[in-house]
Amino acid sequence: MSALEFITFIVLGATVGGFVGTIGIGGSALMTPALIFLGMPVHIAVGTDLLYAGISKSALFTLLIGSVPGAQVGIRKTSLMPGAVIKQIIAFFLLVVGGVTSTVALP
Repeated sequence: MSALEFITFIVLGATVGGFVGTIGIGGSALMTPALIFLGMPVHIAVGTDLLYAGISKSALFTLLIGSVPGAQVGIRKTSLMPGAVIKQIIAFFLLVVGGVTSTVALP
């Protein structure tokens, strides 16, 4: 794994972890489309549902380095937000993820 890939996976893990901690959407709902967007083959990215099982151990641990602290930050942020705001954030990210996924998945 190159240094750029290493840093990319840490940032991706932290970002997704932060969103998961903030809005409670399962990590795979965000991680799988993100990995597809980064160029990972769809059939491998889909395998990430079970603890990022479809990727190499080095990528798994790199994602976890960012995911765990990111989730903690998201949890702390959520405790400061009204429920209505959290619902709006969830709706927004579901729309974005759906749009990006459908665009990237086009032949």
